[in-house]
Amino acid sequence: MLGLDVYNGSRAQLTGFKTVARVTFPLLQQAANNTNSFSREDLIVVGQDGIIRFYGRVASASARKSAQQVVNALLSNRPLVQPILSSLFFDRQVSFGERRTTQVTIQNIGNAPLTVTGIQASFGNFTAPSLPITVAPGTSQKLDVVFTADTPGNLSGNITFLSNADPFQVAITPITVDQPPVTSIPQADINGNGIIDFPDFLTFAQFFGKPHAILDFNNNGTVDFPDFLIFAQSFGKSVN
Repeated sequence: MLGLDVYNGSRAQLTGFKTVARVTFPLLQQAANNTNSFSREDLIVVGQDGIIRFYGRVASASARKSAQQVVNALLSNRPLVQPILSSLFFDRQVSFGERRTTQVTIQNIGNAPLTVTGIQASFGNFTAPSLPITVAPGTSQKLDVVFTADTPGNLSGNITFLSNADPFQVAITPITVDQPPVTSIPQADINGNGIIDFPDFLTFAQFFGKPHAILDFNNNGTVDFPDFLIFAQSFGKSVN
């Protein structure tokens, strides 16, 4: 049974009522018969399993809209995502080639399993290595999101999470990526002929994705795309 009610108690009181009464539908009695007082009360959606799926203010238009979405998802046995964070924070300033990892909590307040299959960022290089994941109804799961700073400049935007529910977005706290270092570029002259040329590129390509003491410009243990960007900046230049 699905419960939807307004009351003027706290969430702790509702939880206590569930424990004492041992009912799957903890509907609390309305605080007053006068409906004019509802503007001061709380709006709750309780799933068929007795778990609170939504909690907000009845006076809020956004809360009423969210409550309706939850009700629709529960009645139609669909998954529904409830964002926990309004934005994801990786760092205010990141050195070129570095990586930052943060966690986002995916909460499924719907009535069917939620499968998150991928992410799309409006800027930059963001990945979620552990995808896909499945989140059971009424539960949540943490997901690591990795940012690789391979594009210098001031970056801002959002990440869209793709799933079997409606796509949902989370904003990204603006990131400033430093310009790539230039002091280590002469190391790219592998054959020592005084110019960074095509034979050097062939050597670079040979070790791409592998460790290399000289070509790993950002010192992250692997010759990767940020190293390639640094190499490309120096291609065709003479080494003094």
